Amino acid sequence: MVITLLKIKLLSVILNFVYLFNYGGFNMKATVDQERCFGCEFCASTCPEIFEIKELKPDIEKSFAKDCEIPNELIDLAFDIESNCPAAAIIIEN
Repeated sequence: MVITLLKIKLLSVILNFVYLFNYGGFNMKATVDQERCFGCEFCASTCPEIFEIKELKPDIEKSFAKDCEIPNELIDLAFDIESNCPAAAIIIEN
């Protein structure tokens, strides 16, 4: 089981680098689809350098991506967050 998890992680890293190579390198930004986001705080708790939670109305919170490029050392984490977002609301792109 551990070997399978390591293979999956390695495949994820390889695919991320292939994506980066094919789509313009490391000038990546994150966005959050507000219609899909239901404010679970997964992204903001996992990577507060990129994502934050904002209260829109009392008892209604949504995730937002900070207006900045994703630092090179956090790109793998950003892709992991994108692929594991329960609402599929995270988009990582150039």
